[in-house]
Amino acid sequence: MGMGLLLLVAVLQGLTEFLPVSSSGHLVAAAELFDLGLAGRGREAFFVLLHGASLLAVLVGLAPTWLRLLRDGAWQRTLAIAVLGTLPAAAAGLGLRAAGATGLFESLGLVAAGWAVTALVLRSTRGRDGQADPFDGAFPMRLVLLVGAAQAFALVPGISRSGVTIAAALLLGTRRREAFELSFLLAIPAIGGALLLDAGELGHLPGSAAVGSLVLAFVAAFVVSLAALLVLRRVVERERLHVFAPYCALLAIATVVYLVLAK
Repeated sequence: MGMGLLLLVAVLQGLTEFLPVSSSGHLVAAAELFDLGLAGRGREAFFVLLHGASLLAVLVGLAPTWLRLLRDGAWQRTLAIAVLGTLPAAAAGLGLRAAGATGLFESLGLVAAGWAVTALVLRSTRGRDGQADPFDGAFPMRLVLLVGAAQAFALVPGISRSGVTIAAALLLGTRRREAFELSFLLAIPAIGGALLLDAGELGHLPGSAAVGSLVLAFVAAFVVSLAALLVLRRVVERERLHVFAPYCALLAIATVVYLVLAK
């Protein structure tokens, strides 16, 4: 992979990991349309590296939020939310790995369906703003589990993790700011767990000659992920999450057209 294309994919990952448009869908489409110059496990290793950059962006970009929760004495409930909300996605992900079914998620047809679902979910958030705070002891933990179940559906490429979790929280009556914070609290163990499972793939990265390019790609993915995270927070707080729905719908239609013409 040339440096230009490598950086382009890193920027694509950074933009789409947190904006509600599905990074996995974009990466599957990019791998289909372009020769990334990395075969098989080398490509997977590169994607693992980029996801590591995005995880770092969540930890750094929302550090004031995590510190506030710790300072307010809510760390025990915050930890319980993170664990409970992650269980559905963890169970689904491990089950798919055990069944050897993860390869099914490289289908562009499935990506198109995922984008269509994301468009509908994002559209449903228009005008939604509740009063509940999931970090308050009065918020039922079963609702956290429902948001976690929504996150499990985001294992399907094309379904945005941030989009469906924020939407689920809003539809369950959560305030906009807390819906955003809950979504990205759940992102930490979700992304971190996937990275731990795939850490062995990093051994398939290109040799020392490509180290400089890989470092640049990591930095680019981190910076763009951080910017996208901050943009999304403002979008959610201003009740504008639904503006991404037409983009996802357009991607779904374009993918179907591509598949029909490619036959």
